[in-house]
Amino acid sequence: MTPGPVPPSVRELLDYLITEHRLKNYAALAREMGETSATISRLLRSGQRLTAKQILHIHEYFGMNVQEIRERSGQYD
Repeated sequence: MTPGPVPPSVRELLDYLITEHRLKNYAALAREMGETSATISRLLRSGQRLTAKQILHIHEYFGMNVQEIRERSGQYD
């Protein structure tokens, strides 16, 4: 039995934002998102979900559609 596809994660979304917006690292992304580096680190380590505020900020600052943010981060519900 072969495993199914791995669902997207918050890490994939954050990596996408770094690449698309040519940011240097997670610390630069944290500054752009108005978050601390510790918050970004916690999202990466724990698999914690994005808050509604974080999703809204990504939408407003980076111009991403909310649905795309949810899909890229694996937050479908």
